[in-house]
Amino acid sequence: MFNIKKQISRLYSSAVFAQLSLSGAWVAILAARGFSLAQIGFAETVFHIV
Repeated sequence: MFNIKKQISRLYSSAVFAQLSLSGAWVAILAARGFSLAQIGFAETVFHIV
């Protein structure tokens, strides 16, 4: 059986990894690749609908 400190550290690490997502970063990636604001806005619209 795991000790309490190890369980708590695993709980914290799983919470951190659950919150990681690329939804915020992909807008910056699209802008860096030269997409216009209209194209990025359309891609965001499709992303949030799906």
